[in-house]
Amino acid sequence: MNPDLQHSIGRGGSVFQALARAEYTDTGYANKERSLQVPDWDHIWQCGDTPGSSCKCKGTVHYGFSESPDNNATVPTLEKMREWKTYETVSDGLQWTTCNHVQFGLTEEPDPFQKKQCFCEPEMQYVPTHCGDDGEDCLCNGLVFYMKKGKTPAEEVDFYDGMKGAYTVNNVNGTGHMKCGK
Repeated sequence: MNPDLQHSIGRGGSVFQALARAEYTDTGYANKERSLQVPDWDHIWQCGDTPGSSCKCKGTVHYGFSESPDNNATVPTLEKMREWKTYETVSDGLQWTTCNHVQFGLTEEPDPFQKKQCFCEPEMQYVPTHCGDDGEDCLCNGLVFYMKKGKTPAEEVDFYDGMKGAYTVNNVNGTGHMKCGK
């Protein structure tokens, strides 16, 4: 399946094939004017709603009810699913995670007559942010990069352009701060 379709409508479940087929029919595979957008890195998506469905998820896969046990209403989101008992497993994204009780370390299916589903909660991505100018205290709990900023606002470089020049790196994990300077 096309990656933008996977991100938009999911990679498993009972309706994804019909939605993918409709999108293909409406816009076509090679159409440059696609109506679908790839979501942000933190987009939580349903990755299965049948015992045989599976997904590749780099992050946490959640397993729980697809219908509320009290009224059989559809459980459309991870937040709603977590109102009931859920099970989690962390995945490196290299292996397929099957949406069934065995994958989550359970010997028996909990509430075997209730339909289940899985959601992928992607691993948090680290985004560089400015923490201080030369001579200031940089508050951070992780890696701190010291690099050229630019003498005037017009000369300022972003993090990735700064990485092309000379820079140093310090790990301030545990201390939470350091003085910004050579």
